[in-house]
Amino acid sequence: CCIAVAPAYRRQGLGSRLIERAARHAGERGFDYLGASFALDPRSANFWRHAKCRLVHVSYAPGKSSGDHSVAVLRPIAAGMEAEIARMQQRLRQQLPIWMTQFLQDLDADQVAALLRLAEFRVNAGELESDEIEAFTAGNRGFELCFASLQKYVMNRIAQTAGEPDRLLVEKAVQNRAWDRLDRVSGSEGRKHLQRRLRELVDALAEA
Repeated sequence: CCIAVAPAYRRQGLGSRLIERAARHAGERGFDYLGASFALDPRSANFWRHAKCRLVHVSYAPGKSSGDHSVAVLRPIAAGMEAEIARMQQRLRQQLPIWMTQFLQDLDADQVAALLRLAEFRVNAGELESDEIEAFTAGNRGFELCFASLQKYVMNRIAQTAGEPDRLLVEKAVQNRAWDRLDRVSGSEGRKHLQRRLRELVDALAEA
């Protein structure tokens, strides 16, 4: 089935009430879960996240009609499904870092943020990872040697904060796009300047 709210009546809680009614209906009939699939955009991702749905799938390629990657979410209804859906979400979280550098490398910064928040991405950095991040921001170590630690740290911070993250931060520290494909303040901004700006952005995350 399809759940939709006419534009004139949106942002009044009607969609959330429809989801809650569907959840009660499913529980009364002994269903295991509710599920939804949609083209990834920040507004839709935010809606389903607040509807207590968990991200369990991301498509490998953009859809032909929407031009965006599709995602699937599940909300457990039966008690036994809670742990199973949690395992599916955890598996997806573990795969997201490498996916970001592969088939999700062309996502916009706001889509990356929406995806990480929907996935409830969480990684605890160890002492060595923290040392690498500090060495990078201090200018004592280059980006490539620190990328593995930087990526998870930046993804973690984006997932836990509101608003759209800086494009350069996403394009390089998360997606690892080639230097010549990165967002630039000016056309003459070279790799040295980009890396310096990236250090400042990563350092600013700790202050946020």
